Amino acid sequence: MNISISQPTFLPYEGYFGLINYVDKFIFLDNVQFNKRSWQQRNWLIIGKKEKLLTIPVLSKSKFHQILNEAEIDYKNFDLKVFFSSLEMNYKNTKFFDLYYPEIKEIFNKKHKYLYDLNIELIKKICFFYEIKTSFFYSSDFEIKKDAKKELLLLELIKKNNCKRYISTIGSKKYLGNNSFFLDNNIKINYFEYSNNGFKGSNKNCENLSVLDCLFRDGINSKKKIINNFKIID
Repeated sequence: MNISISQPTFLPYEGYFGLINYVDKFIFLDNVQFNKRSWQQRNWLIIGKKEKLLTIPVLSKSKFHQILNEAEIDYKNFDLKVFFSSLEMNYKNTKFFDLYYPEIKEIFNKKHKYLYDLNIELIKKICFFYEIKTSFFYSSDFEIKKDAKKELLLLELIKKNNCKRYISTIGSKKYLGNNSFFLDNNIKINYFEYSNNGFKGSNKNCENLSVLDCLFRDGINSKKKIINNFKIID
């Protein structure tokens, strides 16, 4: 059985859903440090014909060490009407916008208190659109030692789910000790690469757009591209 563990980021890029589609179990890492100005609260979309970061502001004053599942959305500085207007003006003419946008908008209109709740509901809804049936879990639901960090936290989560193969991002290979840590615990680890060769952005800092871009443009047909661009490596 394959497992992957990842933070619930805001409207993730396509590769995130390639990973969810590939594994049997996906654990939302929701009880780790909240990182301001990270993918936890923002992502790229096409606004005004250019790549632009759309950010969900979070209450952070005097909350320097808050946990992700404690981070509250700052609605005083998040105007939903402006957010909706940005999406509508830039994507209303895409082929599948009218099919998916109403349900996406409905989720935002719930005005979730916590950022992670918003992120997870959006992720699950997009998985529903793509007919991805992977089982979801939350790291906060497992009894793990509070001082367990990084690879120790991942190892404990994998053990508690009785999985023998862990799929991770290629970027984590270095801090996971180039596989040795997991091999010593009889767990096989593989990494995934996602190559969106068809995307050529004008902003050098933007490597991938939010999955909403391809969903609005290509609908469920974009799932084939996601699968084809997703690759497992050792």
